[in-house]
Amino acid sequence: MFCNIFNEDSKVTKFMWYLLKLISILLLLELPLNTLVHRVGNAKNISSYNNFFSFSSFEDITNKRIHNINYSFHNSLLLSNENKELSEFKINLLHTNIFNNFTFSKIKHDSVYTLTKTILPKEIIWVPGVIWRQQFITVQNKKGYSIFPVNLLEINNKSLKVILKPITSNFNGQVGTSSLEKIAKEWQVIAAINGGFFNRNNKLPLGAIRQNNNWLSSPILERGAVGWNENGQFFIDNLSLEETLIMSNGKQITIQCLNSGYIQAGISRYTSEWGKDYMSFSNNEIIVSVQNDKVIGKQKSKNIKQSYNIPDNGYLLVIRKKIFKSNLFSIGNKLKIRSDTVPKKFNKLSHILGAGPLLINNGFISLNTQDEKFTKSFQKQKASRSAIGITSKEKIILVTVHNSTNSKGVNLNEMAQIMQKLGSISALNLDGGGSTSLVLGGYLVDRFPPTAAKVHNGIGVFISQ
Repeated sequence: MFCNIFNEDSKVTKFMWYLLKLISILLLLELPLNTLVHRVGNAKNISSYNNFFSFSSFEDITNKRIHNINYSFHNSLLLSNENKELSEFKINLLHTNIFNNFTFSKIKHDSVYTLTKTILPKEIIWVPGVIWRQQFITVQNKKGYSIFPVNLLEINNKSLKVILKPITSNFNGQVGTSSLEKIAKEWQVIAAINGGFFNRNNKLPLGAIRQNNNWLSSPILERGAVGWNENGQFFIDNLSLEETLIMSNGKQITIQCLNSGYIQAGISRYTSEWGKDYMSFSNNEIIVSVQNDKVIGKQKSKNIKQSYNIPDNGYLLVIRKKIFKSNLFSIGNKLKIRSDTVPKKFNKLSHILGAGPLLINNGFISLNTQDEKFTKSFQKQKASRSAIGITSKEKIILVTVHNSTNSKGVNLNEMAQIMQKLGSISALNLDGGGSTSLVLGGYLVDRFPPTAAKVHNGIGVFISQ
C-alpha cells in the first residue's frame, strides 16, 4: 500500500509540515533572479523560460499577458530626460502572488527585452532517499561550450521506502493521455518524470511498459529500455521481447508485438492489460480469440475501429497483411505462448520502461541512433530532453533539461554529456520536446504548466508507509 502524504497519527502536525514544504518549493521556483535583461546586452540567459516583449510606450504598462503567464507591472517607470533610465519597479507574478523588486538603467525606447526566469543551484532533501537538485552543467559542442540549467531528482534505489513504478494515464487500459501533474496525483506519487514514446493521435504506447511483471506494452525496434525491481536492481540496455506461438501441430510462429500501438505485418497479441476491448487498426484484419489456451473464435474485420472483446483468461491474436493456413486457427485448436526477453536479464526485472536511444553505456557515451531506428535529424535536433541514469554511486537520477545559455533546446550528444557529467554509468533518453516534465509534490518544477504537453506514461516515485 503506497501513500504520498502521512499516516493517521498527528494529522494536523504532519499536514502543516507538508504544507510548509509545498510553500517552500513554490517560493524557490519563483524567487531566484527573475530579471529583465536586454536581449543584445552582456547579460546571459541561463533559463529555460524566455518571454520577449517590447516597450512601445513607457506609460501605462500594466497587466501584460505573455505566453499564458500573467505579469502585472506596478509603479511608474522613472525616466531621465536623456538616458530613459528606469530606477525601479515591481513584477507581480499573479499565479504565486510573489513580489520581486529590481533596479535597472538605460532602458531604450522601442527595444526588445527578455523577461527571464533563471534558476539558482540548490539542493533539497524532499524525503529521505529523494533529493531534488538544480545545477548547471557545462558541455562541449560545435559552438565551443554551453551551460545548461538542469533539474534532477536523485533517488536512493537501496531505500526500502522509495519505490519506482511505471505509471500510465489510464488505469483501465492503454488508450489515453493526460498531463503528468494529473497522472502523478491519480497515482499518489511524490514525484514523476515523463516516460516513453506514444502516438499523439490515437494515444497509444510505442514502446516497452512492464508493471509488476505484466506487459502493458512490448518493446519495439530493439530500442533502449530501463528495468528494475523492488530489490534495488536496475539495468539499462537495448531490449526486445521474443514471443513465439506454438501450434497444436508443433508449428511455431513469431508474434511481432504485444499490446502495442506499433503496427506491422504479421501477428500481434492483445491481453486484458490492453483493456476490455481491441479496436481494429486496419481493414481485413483476422481476429482470433483464444481462451484457456484454446481457439474459441475467428473473424475478419471489415472496417477500421471495429471493437472486439478480449476474453477473460485469454487474449486476441490479430493477423495483419499476412496469410496463414486457416486450419492453424480452427475452433478448438490448442495454442501455447513462449516468451523471453533479450537480454535475459530483463526477465528478472518486474518493471520496465522503454524509450531511447541509449546515452551512456559502461560510463561511456553510446549513441547508436541508427541501430535503434532513429533518424539522423532526431539525433541533431535541439529540443527539451528528459533521461534516467544509474550513477557510479548506485543512485538513480531523473533529469530534465530545456535550454542552454546560448541556444534553445538540447541535442542528444549534449544530453549524453550532461548525464555523463552527472555521474551516470548507464543512461537512457526518454521522450522529449513538449513531453519533458518533472513533477515534485504535485507540481511541475522544470517548466510552466501551459507549456507541457499531455503524455501517455511516466515513472512514478512512491513512498511506502
